[in-house]
Amino acid sequence: MTDFITVTGTLGTDPEHRVVGDGLNRTTFRIASSERRRVAGSNEWEDHHTNWYSVTCWGRLATNTKASLEKGQRVIVAGKLRISSYTRDDNSQGTQVEIIANSAGHDLSFQTATATKRPGQADREAGRWASPGAGGLAAGATASPDALAGVLAGAEPLVPSGGPEPEGTGNVEGRSAGAEADGSEAQQSEGGLVSSHDEYAEAPF
Repeated sequence: MTDFITVTGTLGTDPEHRVVGDGLNRTTFRIASSERRRVAGSNEWEDHHTNWYSVTCWGRLATNTKASLEKGQRVIVAGKLRISSYTRDDNSQGTQVEIIANSAGHDLSFQTATATKRPGQADREAGRWASPGAGGLAAGATASPDALAGVLAGAEPLVPSGGPEPEGTGNVEGRSAGAEADGSEAQQSEGGLVSSHDEYAEAPF
């Protein structure tokens, strides 16, 4: 059975990073988690008891904790609890309480922090959240007029699914071409409708 634990405390050592085995990243550090009690008869608080934990991070978490955490900062660590015994130099027995971290970061109750994405992460996330029907453009993204024209060129025309075409809307391209052949100038309204008839030129649509 695996016990999971979440601890908030103060970083007691600077993170120590090593590459072990077949190129595995490992970072270790110690955190102190103190029980706070109010001093009787006052509004002050003091540390009553302190537990020390050894924390081990592996892989990407190991690299990021080394780059992000420093001694003295308040942190939150979550992971698997491992308790083991060891023999000291004087042959006495000791107990080590270790956390194999799944996640670690700053405790924002006591400080602020600015997150920085890893190199290449932003590009991967942009591709992941791209809309399938938007020609590869992510939601909220902008494109140049030339690129947008290329996307619209491949769109299906908006035509009725069946039945007779509404009067005055059928074969717009043919009527426009015919108007030019007759010598009349095709007009285009603000709404984008094309007509060769003068009475439609001032229509408010």
